[in-house]
Amino acid sequence: LSQKLILNDDRLSGYHFISPWRSEALRRLGIRYVFSEKKSLELERARWKVLMSLDDGRVLYEDPEKATPFYFSNDMSKLIFLRTYQLEGNSIEITLPSMQTTTTLVAAFVAREGWKALIDGNSRAISIGEDRFIKVDIMPGDRVLKLVYAPYSYAAVLSWLFGGFLIVFIAGFLQIKSPAEEARQ
Repeated sequence: LSQKLILNDDRLSGYHFISPWRSEALRRLGIRYVFSEKKSLELERARWKVLMSLDDGRVLYEDPEKATPFYFSNDMSKLIFLRTYQLEGNSIEITLPSMQTTTTLVAAFVAREGWKALIDGNSRAISIGEDRFIKVDIMPGDRVLKLVYAPYSYAAVLSWLFGGFLIVFIAGFLQIKSPAEEARQ
């Protein structure tokens, strides 16, 4: 909202992207496709490719740089998008290209508590950019980055389950009356 890229609305999604289209800002969000209410000369001048046009005038566009949510960003003017990644459950595995120098990988996901980064199986620190996205320093020789979102530990989940069962058990136990109590009533 602060970048004036989206507008809140009453549609099912609750918001939609608006023109003027700022390709660079959309790329930094990992946005590769834009579905427009009508043909956009602005997007076409920026070399966005028309993938589909519907009879009612709506058009699906694709970013010419084929943006992904994962990119290197040391020089703010040029983003290098990573294309080999796999999303599975609450984890993302990104195959890293060979690097000659340390660089910063940006994952266009909000860096909430619970994200963990592993490089080749070893823990790596996550930093948070001003855009609130996940940033991880990648060093020469690093091969695979795995991002895992686990906001709660297994111990916490198991203790909550155990506590819930215990409450149900106690409540059920208190509801059962002994034969002597029922005879008194």
